[in-house]
Amino acid sequence: MPGLPAHSRLAKGRFFYFYAMQIDLPQGKKIYFASDFHLGVPDGEASLAREKRIVAWLDQIKADAHSIYLLGDIFDFWFEYRQAIPKGFIRLQGKLAQTHAPKRYVCGRKSISK
Repeated sequence: MPGLPAHSRLAKGRFFYFYAMQIDLPQGKKIYFASDFHLGVPDGEASLAREKRIVAWLDQIKADAHSIYLLGDIFDFWFEYRQAIPKGFIRLQGKLAQTHAPKRYVCGRKSISK
């Protein structure tokens, strides 16, 4: 497929496209995957406690993280709402900015426009 590195491939499954690539992972480094934090529900208090746990986890993995994949539904709101401006979660956004490992974001079902 044009535009993809030579060591990667894109294969079409029944409902999804599968992307595979070779990663040269340095010794002692790890790839982390996380999803479905749903920050924003059921209320601010529960979301704040969850956000603080996520930030603590990011602090724990920063030394050995090769890369971090956020696999969708990190926040629980529809991105295409034109009148809704998500508030809060600045701790998570700041910690992600401070984490030097590359981050990849894969949209969840609430993260894409129709």
